[in-house]
This record gives sequence, C-alpha cells and structure tokens, in this order.
Amino acid sequence: MRISTPAADAALAAREELRSWSDLADQADRLLVGWDDLRPVEVAVVEVYNPAFDLQRRADKWSHKFEVGELPELLRFLAGLALIEAESWESDNPEIATQAIAERRFFFGDRVVHWAIPWLESVRIWDRSRSELANDVQHRLLELGELHRPNPELVDTEGMTAPGEDLFGPLKTPPPTSLLAGVVVLDKALSAWGSSRSSIHGDVPEGYHSWRETCAERWETLRASHEGTGALWRDLSARARS
Repeated sequence: MRISTPAADAALAAREELRSWSDLADQADRLLVGWDDLRPVEVAVVEVYNPAFDLQRRADKWSHKFEVGELPELLRFLAGLALIEAESWESDNPEIATQAIAERRFFFGDRVVHWAIPWLESVRIWDRSRSELANDVQHRLLELGELHRPNPELVDTEGMTAPGEDLFGPLKTPPPTSLLAGVVVLDKALSAWGSSRSSIHGDVPEGYHSWRETCAERWETLRASHEGTGALWRDLSARARS
C-alpha cells in the first residue's frame, strides 16, 4: 500500500508528467517521418534569433547535450527534467526537485511553446495527412501550458517587456517568413501561393495576407481558451495584424 505524503504525491505527479512528455516526443517523431518542409527547430521558425547558446547553457546544468534542437529533442529534455524531479522527491532531495520544476516551466515557456504551437498550426492546416496528429500534439502541449502557466496574460503588464518590445522581441518589421510576422510559413503554403522563400520578400502574394488574418483569429481563440500561455497568443495576434 502506497503511503500518501506530499513528497510521494509530488513524485507520482512528476512521473505522470514524464509519461506525457515522453508520449509527446514519440508523437513528434511520427509527425516528422517523411517530413521535407520547414523543420521544427526554433532558429528555422523564428529566423532572426538562434537560441543555440541558451539551449546549451540550460542543458549543461543537467549534463545534457542537444544535437539539433528539434521539437522531439526538446520534449525529451523536458521528460528528463520530470524524471529528475520524481527521483529527487523519492530520494528526499526537495531542492533538486524544485529546481527541476522551475527549469521545466521556464524552458517550456522560453524555448518551446511560443514557436512549437504556431509550427504545429501550420502543419495542421497545410498538411492533411498529418493534420490529426499535429492537432493532438498541439492540444496536449497547450494543456501542459495550463499546468505550468509560463506565459499568463496579466492585468498589469508594466515592466514585463522593455519599451518597444513584446514577449517575442523588438516590435520592428520582421521578414515575412519569420514567426515574428505572426505566422509560420511552410514551403507547402508558399507553393500554393505561387511564391518561394526568396521571392516573397519582394512580392508578397495575397494568400499570405489571408493566412496572417486566419492565424490572428486562431491566436485570439487560443488566448481566450488557454490562459497559461495567453500572453503569447495576445502578442502573436497583434503581430499577425500589424
């Protein structure tokens, strides 16, 4: 018979979360079988920022090493942090356990959810064969966002970002294919619009403007339904409509 104590309950919850992250990583792997479009890695989606140094800085603390930093890798790192938390509660090491909780929350908020959800949205809409799986992964990630609440929309946002910035960075005109324009643009979409990653910079097709408005509406829906990451979708919707 299991004895219920705060530490034992916390360990059990961490192990349940470990299974969620591991299952999501496996689903993300399946999503990428035969995938020949925009890779699910932050530098490719955002374009104007490379998180490699920050990724490794965080990983070094836990004796981890990233290969490329694609979505399945990041999800397995989060699973590893959940395992460390569970084992730390079980071995009566609450300091390490709470560090693993905090690291998971901030890593998820800083290095995963802001670009992974929009990338999954593009896959969901533009690749019919992967739509159901992309939708499931997106939904489960958003639910974990409700658990960890890394980016809630606060009533008083003063001091949360520097002047001239939002949660995604400086409010200046980004490349049209960058997430900072409020959307993720797959090669499949560019082909449907008769455009390309190089030509869209000088000749923006009408389909691109429609896609931005579609995404803005989607981000507003997520803002209302997922409070734990609501501030991200507020800012991304504003960018899509700017």
